Amino acid sequence: MIGADNAAPAIDRARAADNPPDVAARAVAGGQSPTLLRHVPTGLRAAADAAVPASAASGLQSTLAMAGAVGIVAGLPDLVLIRSAPTGAPTLHGEAATPTAADAAL
Repeated sequence: MIGADNAAPAIDRARAADNPPDVAARAVAGGQSPTLLRHVPTGLRAAADAAVPASAASGLQSTLAMAGAVGIVAGLPDLVLIRSAPTGAPTLHGEAATPTAADAAL
């Protein structure tokens, strides 16, 4: 298919016309924010220049907060379900566990 490679840029341009914020997001994600900032009006350029790293930091903070919340939620059942056997409780073989010096120190 000879024309398939030539069709991709045309499809990208058509998508860009339909959704300009998507194009801006792709440019920032692709490291093209200086090129994007050249198209911003001069009066807004300083604010737009500050917004690019702020949006990246915000996304990173959101990702880390979500990962922390998932870790806490996943760890809570462990605190309830995993516990040590009480001293003197029967073991798997039916014998009573004898306390050791380490157990006595606790």
